[in-house]
Amino acid sequence: MKITSAIMRRILVDTSSSVDVITWDCLKKLVYAGRDIVPMANPILGFGGQEIYPAGKIYLLVHFGDKTKFKSLKIDFLVVDLPTAYNVIIGRPTLHQVRAVVAPYFLQLQFEIDDGGIEELCGDQRTARECYLVSINPSSNRPESVEPQDCPPRRSGQRRGRPLWSQKLW
Repeated sequence: MKITSAIMRRILVDTSSSVDVITWDCLKKLVYAGRDIVPMANPILGFGGQEIYPAGKIYLLVHFGDKTKFKSLKIDFLVVDLPTAYNVIIGRPTLHQVRAVVAPYFLQLQFEIDDGGIEELCGDQRTARECYLVSINPSSNRPESVEPQDCPPRRSGQRRGRPLWSQKLW
């Protein structure tokens, strides 16, 4: 997944979250104008049940997929200044916009691309485990940045499982 001009790593797809969140540390590393952040006064509830006051919200261009098969849209992120194992949390609003189907067991997300086809993003088990361990033990350090992880390549003649939905959507 690409946000503005940077490939993003350590993304949590949270089907129980009603907002999309980006951390302040991550946002500082992106090329953006700080004046684009719209201040907010309302707290959000989460992250262990505590109230969190976001720094504001910002609209960022996001590309799901690769260079040829992708879905582009502007997402309204809440900016939070909290140490977390993840750079971005993708919630239900964005999952609904991209018509995503999430398969947590496979660390897989399938979504409809701009031309109507189906594309998938796959997570990395090692990175997911590291982020999980950091999230349950906040005193440990954040995981180091890792190389982008794609779905493992298919060997010749090897088929991937059937898609989570048919090629025709609604």
